[in-house]
Amino acid sequence: MRLPDGVRSRAVLISTGAYTSDGLPNLPAVYHNIEDLVDVVTGADGMALPTENCVSVIDAASPSAVMSAMLAAAQKAEDLLLVYYAGHGVLDPRGRLFLSLTGTLSSPVAWDALDISAIREVIAESRAENRVLILDCCFSGRAIEAMGAGAADIATAQVEVRGTYTLTATSENAPAHAPAGEQHTTFTGSLLALLKKGDPEAPDLITLDYIYDDLLRTLRARNSPEPRRRGTDSTGRLALVRNSAKYDRSWSEPSLPVGVVDEPPVAEPGDQRFDELSHHPGYPMIRRLVGLYIKDCIPDPLGNQKDRWNITALPKTSRVKGQRRLLTLNCGPQEVLYITELTRPDGSAQVMVCCNIARPTDHRARKLNFANKNVTGQLVDYQRSVWAWKFNLVSDLSQLQGPIPTAEFKTLARGLNTELMEAKSPYGRYHNADLAADLLTEAFRPSKRKS
Repeated sequence: MRLPDGVRSRAVLISTGAYTSDGLPNLPAVYHNIEDLVDVVTGADGMALPTENCVSVIDAASPSAVMSAMLAAAQKAEDLLLVYYAGHGVLDPRGRLFLSLTGTLSSPVAWDALDISAIREVIAESRAENRVLILDCCFSGRAIEAMGAGAADIATAQVEVRGTYTLTATSENAPAHAPAGEQHTTFTGSLLALLKKGDPEAPDLITLDYIYDDLLRTLRARNSPEPRRRGTDSTGRLALVRNSAKYDRSWSEPSLPVGVVDEPPVAEPGDQRFDELSHHPGYPMIRRLVGLYIKDCIPDPLGNQKDRWNITALPKTSRVKGQRRLLTLNCGPQEVLYITELTRPDGSAQVMVCCNIARPTDHRARKLNFANKNVTGQLVDYQRSVWAWKFNLVSDLSQLQGPIPTAEFKTLARGLNTELMEAKSPYGRYHNADLAADLLTEAFRPSKRKS
């Protein structure tokens, strides 16, 4: 069970809400579907795809406009390819499913609607390790046949597509619900509620299989059409988001996977957060530690800030009572250092630092998991191996008492950061310039000469 790698994933979100045909009523709710799904797909507390990796196609006039976007995404996706459609599904005289566009007639033809078989072929040819198709439309259950399950569609039943997971809003003979006046369609609204709010009874990671089970329970309880699924291999165990109802990014957490950072999708004025952080009693030590870390472990920190590395002050994602994140430093798509304050029931506080560094090639895995009264370390594997260290706040890395010298720690940290910074960080919009300026001032402060 894991999350997708946002940098290596692509999403295409398609919706058709306005129709020229009298036989297909407009669906204004699908616009809200797409808007909120974009937030989930690109948000730091969602799937965390870079914004350029998520393409929205709204009210397309021709199939070519949609197919070109899908082809580009399918060719670039390496980890996850996610395709979502919301609109009317229509059947041709032979009973084949088409996804409607603005100019689609109630009896579709190939040049005015999307043939589900063509979509299937694009998905099948993608090199992505995991492929997900979500359809929120009437008659969408027939798409499961077109994805390789039934002999009725000879053109697409010949190949079993490994790594494809299909989730549909309803069965092949029931119209999808889009209640008048509702902000979302019934299916996508229930999906968004789970992805955004989570479920206290769910695991820490919300998988595709759990999404289906939750939708089935929710929609059945509302007497709404029941969803259908078709999963292949282990794709159903792929998680899309963390469970926001219970996920705790606490001080004891060793690390977060690649592609995930701890910052909300709506930024607040940076100077206010920095001002509050700067008045924290531990800030002088934080300033010294992180300033030296930036100087020693980040390549060209002055030239690369914001685009390749960035830092946030007092991020508010996943707050829990007695704990709060003080700052997070990201390199490329991954957070590499974060500091958390834990307040105990007696009112005392503990400030913890978690730092991810590269795995040393000359150490056996069993030696990388260690613990003493000051520092703990753990090997974490997610796309790449990361050695996660957790320790009480110190003013200098030289005060650490781990199994390797400070110089090697800095070398491994710089090595990981250099690798991550080969990719542009998708989270520069959350960069706190005031905090960064203060830390850089500390980093390059001239040392005092002895008289």
